Amino acid sequence: MVGAHRIMRRPISRTSAVKQASHFNKVAAGYDHLIDKRQVEIDTLLLRSCANIQDGDWVLDMGTGTGKIALSLIEEFANLHVVGVDLSRNMLTIARSKSKKAKKRLAIECYITNFLKLPFRDCVFDTVIVTYALHHVPKALRLNALFEGRRVLRSKGNLAIFEVGKKHYEEALKAYFRSDTVAQSRLSIQHLESLMAEAHFALRYSVDRKEFHELSVQHIAEYLKVQGITTKGDVYSSLKNELSDPQRITIERLLAVGAKT
Repeated sequence: MVGAHRIMRRPISRTSAVKQASHFNKVAAGYDHLIDKRQVEIDTLLLRSCANIQDGDWVLDMGTGTGKIALSLIEEFANLHVVGVDLSRNMLTIARSKSKKAKKRLAIECYITNFLKLPFRDCVFDTVIVTYALHHVPKALRLNALFEGRRVLRSKGNLAIFEVGKKHYEEALKAYFRSDTVAQSRLSIQHLESLMAEAHFALRYSVDRKEFHELSVQHIAEYLKVQGITTKGDVYSSLKNELSDPQRITIERLLAVGAKT
């Protein structure tokens, strides 16, 4: 993989969205416990088919986190170039560690940066993906984030946005345990479609699907331990008294794909 220095245009910005960065730095160590491996496989398949990703392409993963989607994509191609950006230093440390352990050397390159000020030149990526991260951007700035994604896309390149709708893991945790997690705005497929149009993308695909997930007590216990949230006595034993194992929750998964016009 060729180094991403070829596409850099400015120094990495390490400021902004301090609250979100601090939150994800705290939960990074246990974050992958809340990720459904089957869901990653489904999202990767959708990306391949809907975003038309080809071997040899340059892909930017905005909000890459621990690199689950990025690394899954890398496994599907021989020469895919993936660059991941995120505000959380600890999340990216885990992503880099997993990348080094992957079968392919230097699978992904990771940078700490702000969605609103990407450090890349204009028109350098074939595909930009935003993986379950747009809801962390203040509502008034989401369109700006899409325009920044559009700026770094090549002509006719695709922007793919994955999001969760009305229910997600953190809402479930807050409802059951009244934990103070980072506030997140609910999104709808209509909202994503509207943002795409305003940012001058031609909508190619729009998917709204509901799924049932089994969120186990063990997963929740690991998450709360990392967050530093404790209950009386042992965390795991306390949770067993409050929840059946596993807890079944409904999650609304959204995907919107648009082509740069």
